Amino acid sequence: EAPSLQPFDARTLAFLTALSRTLSADAALRSHGEVQALAFWLRPTELRHLVERTRASEGEDAVLVPRGTVFHVPPANVDTLFVYSWALSMMVGNRNVVRLSQRLGGVGARVASLIEDVLAQPAHADIQANTLFVRYGHDADRTRMLSAHCDVRVLWGGDAAVRTLRDIPLPPHAVELVFPDRYSA
Repeated sequence: EAPSLQPFDARTLAFLTALSRTLSADAALRSHGEVQALAFWLRPTELRHLVERTRASEGEDAVLVPRGTVFHVPPANVDTLFVYSWALSMMVGNRNVVRLSQRLGGVGARVASLIEDVLAQPAHADIQANTLFVRYGHDADRTRMLSAHCDVRVLWGGDAAVRTLRDIPLPPHAVELVFPDRYSA
């Protein structure tokens, strides 16, 4: 129900900067390269570059506006992927619902816990109002309910998982981004 923020709102960038510092400072995560890469990507300098590159795409025929509510379904096997998906969507002003796997543990669980800590700070109340993390197993009814209220659905995972999730209907106006099986050489 919270209103969308403007793309690259100062409150969003301040939150991501605070998150970057929190991730960088966490002793338990210092030895995890994927978390340090995420913290680096969220640094103010990196965010500024991202904002500049994105703003450069604006023009007479392209204007940045939030889509509304984005429902993210990231995979359980990549500990920090949910943060990238959520942060990019948040930066352009969307409200976000992120389904975290019940299997999320170790590094991913620690990152999620730190995000919750930063969101709980009074300075980030507007970001917290636009963010919801949910945890549940493979429950088509819950996914159907969340999908019915989204403007964008972002699906990550294997081909079979993506196929199953795509069978759950979206509102007529909604769009879907899918990232099925990927292979690297």
